[in-house]
Amino acid sequence: MSLDMTTIPDLLVMFCLYIFTLFPRWKKQGADMLLIRTLMYVHFAAVLYLTLLPVLAALPYIREIPYTPMNTVPFIDVRLRRGDYMRQIGLNALLLMPYGFLRPLTREDSCFFGTVFRTFLISLAIELLQPYTGRTADVTDLITNTAGGAAGYIISAWFRPMTGAVLKFINKERGFK
Repeated sequence: MSLDMTTIPDLLVMFCLYIFTLFPRWKKQGADMLLIRTLMYVHFAAVLYLTLLPVLAALPYIREIPYTPMNTVPFIDVRLRRGDYMRQIGLNALLLMPYGFLRPLTREDSCFFGTVFRTFLISLAIELLQPYTGRTADVTDLITNTAGGAAGYIISAWFRPMTGAVLKFINKERGFK
């Protein structure tokens, strides 16, 4: 998807939401939480851009878009060797990997299953909404997105000592805690 006039209103709404609502609230939580939550928000905006936008420009025409049911056969493209299936699987896994990496950094009590479940819910919401934007939904995308979130959590656990030190340094530099 390319940046065109139909996506600009959506991006402006997301920018204003960040600047006027989220940024002031997150800034009070410390420099480390501001950084992590901003990275998560930018990631979320990028995911929406890649999977659902434009939304606002499509709203008046939502009833005219024929709803295509979700493909419920997992990995059918792999079995039938259809299209560039390996690339699609890899990109879908990468799509929500940053969420799986960043989510545990926002809360000390964040657990693997909670992060994976939230990743699943985000992916499910995207897949259920995609047909309303003229795209197709696929259970394989749901599986690979969730696997990407799980992989992101595991990578985050490996890098926890380093990320913890960096976040502590950021707070110290900014005069927090």
